Amino acid sequence: MPNMDIVNVLKLSYDGLDDQQKCIFLDIACYFKGNDVQRVTRILDGSKFNAESGINALVHRCLITISKNMIEMHDLLIQMGREIVDKESTEPGERSRLWRYEDVYRVFEINTGTKNIEGIFLHDYTSKEIEVTSKAFNKMTRLRWLIVLNNHVKHSEDFAFPSYGLTCLRWDGYSLSSLPLNFHAKSIVELHLETSNIKELWQGNMCLKILRRIDLSGSQQLIQVPEFSTVPKLEYLILSGCASLEKLPGDIHKLRHLSVLYCNVCLKLASFPEIKRNIETPVKLSLDETAIKELPSLIELLSGLHCLSLNNCKDLESLPNSICNLRRLKILGLDGCSKLCKLPEDLERLSHLEVLSLKSVSCQLPSLSGLSLLRKLHIDQCNLTPGVIKSDNCLKALKKLSLGTCNLNEGEALNPIFYLSSLEILNMSKCYPAEEGNLSDIVVGISQLSNLRFLYLLHWKKLSQIPELPSSLRLLDAQHSIGTSLPPMHSLVKCLKSANQQNC
Repeated sequence: MPNMDIVNVLKLSYDGLDDQQKCIFLDIACYFKGNDVQRVTRILDGSKFNAESGINALVHRCLITISKNMIEMHDLLIQMGREIVDKESTEPGERSRLWRYEDVYRVFEINTGTKNIEGIFLHDYTSKEIEVTSKAFNKMTRLRWLIVLNNHVKHSEDFAFPSYGLTCLRWDGYSLSSLPLNFHAKSIVELHLETSNIKELWQGNMCLKILRRIDLSGSQQLIQVPEFSTVPKLEYLILSGCASLEKLPGDIHKLRHLSVLYCNVCLKLASFPEIKRNIETPVKLSLDETAIKELPSLIELLSGLHCLSLNNCKDLESLPNSICNLRRLKILGLDGCSKLCKLPEDLERLSHLEVLSLKSVSCQLPSLSGLSLLRKLHIDQCNLTPGVIKSDNCLKALKKLSLGTCNLNEGEALNPIFYLSSLEILNMSKCYPAEEGNLSDIVVGISQLSNLRFLYLLHWKKLSQIPELPSSLRLLDAQHSIGTSLPPMHSLVKCLKSANQQNC
């Protein structure tokens, strides 16, 4: 069937929609295709749409599909939707949606915008600078979403734009130090001002009751974040790379719906607010590369915390013992915390921990054998001592163990590793024994790892002989290991036979 015949059939399906469903279809065709369905639903609901019903109607008529929670639309349908918008008027400023660079540029340049415009999507990464004035937006009183992914859009200090009906604002490289004085977007659901010059979001008090997501990442001038009580439904707060931010509001306990807080590379952030009330929502917290010295003593009140990342916090000196009460914590990252003088002795109480990374932590490691759900353990550049890993097979879920550049002065510390029956990936690159020791004597137990598939022994200086290998092994990497000879031939044959049988 020729494309035009297909389009005509699809147009009949579109014509059968009600006005609100048509509006949702055109929004998706002009911008929201490829976005998460829950996010799109909430943004559309901010405009008082019955978004869930409308999206279901589009799915039923085969105008969109939902795949892995993402809204997908066929190219022919996108083309059809955009042609419908084009036919609204020969003048771009009279149409409901703008997505072509030249159309947006024309509207901004000669101020031809009208009340018909509901959405603007400027995404051309041209180096041509656009000067935007308040006058260009004066008549856009029905604007619902404004997306500017172009860092060359400039505006004067008194710049303003209609915000009352705005549900989604994204303006990369926003050049002013705050949002306009007339910014009162009570319907806003998402606010993205990445790599902006924002110092504070707005002046005075403003309560945005349905705002779910704030992303100010890369805004290096940001010095202040609004009190959390003004955004009670906030779920995502992204402050990554806000290098001037020194503190967070003290009322973090009021964020009942918070699920993601990223403050990584906030280089001046030296403290985290005290937590005054239990927060059960699953939370992912990243404080990587901050100036944090300690965590709140009542960190356990973040009872829903499932991911805590403190990698390369060079000033972090200690962790409160209450961290061991975070029974839902699944991921803990402490890589590069070089001032950390002690880890909690009861770390084994983190009964749901699945990933633990302690690279370059110089303090004594506690026993980790009680972490029965642990799948990945990174203790590269650590001092591995007896008792950290035990031969009681309590680490029965461990799939990956990385010991790169570990000091193996006490060979008995390594012996329990060869009882980790579930281990599939073992990295022992750059490990070194005591001066009189030989690594070949230390790793003779590798053949006991019956599920091992990947073994890394790079840059070993005292490995005279690669030991016998388990038949499960599929990759051995011993590059740059001095004086190393191949493993026994029968060991290699066993690996080859096992691989052939698996492929049959």
